[in-house]
Amino acid sequence: MPAGDCRAEATATEGSQSKSTATNRKRSDPVGQPKPSAREKRGGSQVPDHLTTAPSFLGRAQDVVSPRSSAATRCCGGAMSRTLPLLNATTGLNNRVDPARLAYDYKNGVSELAAAVNCDIDDTGRLVRRRGRSLLSSSSFHSLFDAGAYLLGVSGSALYTIILDLAGATVTATAIAVVTAGARVRYQAAADGRDQRVYWVNGFESGIVTNGANAAYAGGAYVGPPITRTINTTPPYGAHLITLYHGRMYLAVGNALYPSEHLGFAWFDYERATLFDSRLRMLRAVAGGVWVSTERRIVFLSGPTLTELSPRVMAGYPAVEGTDVLVDGETLGAGKFQGQQLLVTTSEGICLCGADGSFTPLTQERLVLPSARSGNAAVVDGKYIVNLDP
Repeated sequence: MPAGDCRAEATATEGSQSKSTATNRKRSDPVGQPKPSAREKRGGSQVPDHLTTAPSFLGRAQDVVSPRSSAATRCCGGAMSRTLPLLNATTGLNNRVDPARLAYDYKNGVSELAAAVNCDIDDTGRLVRRRGRSLLSSSSFHSLFDAGAYLLGVSGSALYTIILDLAGATVTATAIAVVTAGARVRYQAAADGRDQRVYWVNGFESGIVTNGANAAYAGGAYVGPPITRTINTTPPYGAHLITLYHGRMYLAVGNALYPSEHLGFAWFDYERATLFDSRLRMLRAVAGGVWVSTERRIVFLSGPTLTELSPRVMAGYPAVEGTDVLVDGETLGAGKFQGQQLLVTTSEGICLCGADGSFTPLTQERLVLPSARSGNAAVVDGKYIVNLDP
């Protein structure tokens, strides 16, 4: 190698040594001893020098990267640190977006959830374990209804009254009617004089329960103004949905909706049926009208009387049969709603069907629900709980 090249290499080496010496001087204490690095202070930890401790994922991150070159860092002689919350609250589930894209407020520790199993979220966003449950009866019941002093429910091929003794953890079930096994029963309470009656249908049988005893769904001879129409004293066969609106009982049979005579809940003119495009999945009355769902869409029938009911299509998708529940509007939206509102799960998510005919999707932008034709739902402690049947 030429001598000139050797000199150039030596010069570069000397420069590097000089630079290293200058660096060591900066890191030496007044008596010439090198100061230990942040890594050496941690006993050789492989954590980068710009972190003082590793973050904790059990509630709060304890350290944050801070610029070494800042004046504050130089004054303090080390990296600055401050505390940030990782998860203080949640805004609930969101499975419509990639988990990496969930909304997260790092300053306040508020995040969406990609999944939540056996969890409950209170009104403040606090995430807690769901409440447990205790077995009261090994019997299998479906189509439960709160009739006040007792429950109504179906087990096997019988309709039962069910009396719960929570203090003694006992269940007393008494069969009151024979029904088709597996058929879902729908109920409608109605005051008839001094008695509180519960009318029920299941697509095959029907009846009226009064004070825990069942009777046939039938009326006496027609009494009222003279009419030329034929009044039947039994409901149309095959009714699977029932609701009461402005003094008339409404029954759904397939895609047909039958109204009773005014205040004559067992008197029906079969020729006064309203036909829809497909089988009815939902039939619920509210103050301003009747909510109906077919296999294709959700419709609101508004108007005070039978002849004035006017249909409005509110959604181009159907309800999941059996998930419609009436709820007191005072418990929704901090008292924003008045009167009974209807909560229902649809093919596009959970929706609020208002007493005034308003329709509000509540979860469409956040949740993708599994496909289901039927399910069941209840409101417990102000929370809408739904189970979907695949």
